[in-house]
Amino acid sequence: MTAQIASNYYDGRAPFTATFRAGTSFVIYPDGRVETCEFAHVCSYTWDVRERNGPTIYGPESGGKEFAYNFTKRGEFIVVVYVCRGQACSFTAANVTVR
Repeated sequence: MTAQIASNYYDGRAPFTATFRAGTSFVIYPDGRVETCEFAHVCSYTWDVRERNGPTIYGPESGGKEFAYNFTKRGEFIVVVYVCRGQACSFTAANVTVR
């Protein structure tokens, strides 16, 4: 499993809402087949938001391949997504700077 994350914003002035997408995540099986998470209900997603070097401030929340979060205070944050397709699971993260 390879988890991938993309966002419309990685930095900005508070308050702002960023939308994160993980639908391009994929699995490469031992026989070489590649299956993506693009289609609805193929993969499961769990999202959380953390302060950099600090606690989790939101989540974990199970949801879909898109997740929106409203950043209301200044700081450095990490948005983490855990993606599973069957028994294959992985995670990745995006850094967000709020000024």
